[in-house]
Amino acid sequence: MKSEPRALPADPADVEDFATRAEARDRGQRVRLIRRTRAGLGL
Repeated sequence: MKSEPRALPADPADVEDFATRAEARDRGQRVRLIRRTRAGLGL
């Protein structure tokens, strides 16, 4: 099974940066939306 290509490559100048796949980026965006919505509702 081949890995999907990296959607966002790592920054070579940043030691702590790493490449991410599109799936991970989308999951992070969904989590951020949920977190912001909950905070906005005061939950």
